[in-house]
Amino acid sequence: MTSTAARIETDQLANLFPFQDLTREERIIVAARISTIRVGAGKKVISRGSTDGWAYYLLAGRVRLEPMDGRHLIVESGTKKAQFPISALHPHTYTITTLCETEILRVEKSIFQTAKRHGLQEQDIPIANEMPSTEDLRDYPLFRHIYEELQQQKLKIPSLPAVAVKIRRAAFAEDADARKLTKMIQMDPAITAKMVKAANSVLYRGHSSITSCQDAVVRLGLRTTSSLVTSFAMRDVFRTKTKLLRERMKEVWQHSAKVAAISHRLASTNSMFESEQALLAGLLHDIGAVSVLAYAEQYDDVTAEADALDATLTHLKGELGALILKRWGFDDVFVTVAREAENWLRDPSPQPDYCDLIIIAQMHSFVGTPKMSTIPAMYHIPAFNKLALGELTPELSLKMLNKAQEHIDRLERWLTF
Repeated sequence: MTSTAARIETDQLANLFPFQDLTREERIIVAARISTIRVGAGKKVISRGSTDGWAYYLLAGRVRLEPMDGRHLIVESGTKKAQFPISALHPHTYTITTLCETEILRVEKSIFQTAKRHGLQEQDIPIANEMPSTEDLRDYPLFRHIYEELQQQKLKIPSLPAVAVKIRRAAFAEDADARKLTKMIQMDPAITAKMVKAANSVLYRGHSSITSCQDAVVRLGLRTTSSLVTSFAMRDVFRTKTKLLRERMKEVWQHSAKVAAISHRLASTNSMFESEQALLAGLLHDIGAVSVLAYAEQYDDVTAEADALDATLTHLKGELGALILKRWGFDDVFVTVAREAENWLRDPSPQPDYCDLIIIAQMHSFVGTPKMSTIPAMYHIPAFNKLALGELTPELSLKMLNKAQEHIDRLERWLTF
């Protein structure tokens, strides 16, 4: 890559994330340590998979970004996309090529990370002291009951629906075949109907319409069948006998279904993920809340203490969810999702995983609701920056999901009815 170097103007940094969060004096210091380069047309700026210790911004010109899945994205200077790094992850997730004479800003990763951490102001992060702490909840009977049983390993957990247990075992058995799975599925007419409907949907549709459960299993495949059956069967877990808690359980289920649908869509745009795994992970991420609400049935006055119930859910559902999924025999991938799906600043690895996917799906499910103000800004969430869509902008991410709204609505209807 041939180039010529120049200094960047301090005011230019004020338009770039995360430097807009710095004071003018801090931007002057940063500007003195970085420089821009001019690159001719048709030159490769970086290669996908390389690690060079730099974050890259587009200041002038146009570049093509090529991820692993074969798509390509064009970024042009002066747009909202150009306010964010065109590549900041390591290893880099794109090959970037100039389409005309281009000005690029290179920032050392350490400077970029320092500025990013500076941007995590208190107003951007959920304030923990707005909700009672663990110590504050010790006198709340529901919290104390669950917490003590959790510590003593005596906790009662909900059962995975029988049809889901049988199908999961059969699908992964050495002698698995479509006929065996079909016989098991047909024991539940409601799930049978949903499977046939799924196989005929635009997501899985073949050249002809099918009417039998066995044809649906053949078309979908054993793993997809297992994930979908489990997803459809999970509705029975999200139930309560207590009228006062029924609305709470309904809210948890509807949120889980929405997150599952968004996760499915996000996974379908990224070759690193399986859509059905993402769907199931989204549906199971809040399973710990089911256990809390089931215990709450034992207390007559629980709904009168809404704040304490909410705090109990927040403090305990992650560990409860992880415990439940371990007991049900789910892979560690799902256990991690249940435990950490609301750890917004989670960043264990440079590579994205299913938990990152669920975090972003949850964030999108909050758009337009009061909950959006309780989480960090989108570009401060590590999971957003790890996913391919995170290399672009929050606006583009939302636009992509708006285009997929019909897909998301269809999946939600499958799961909630």
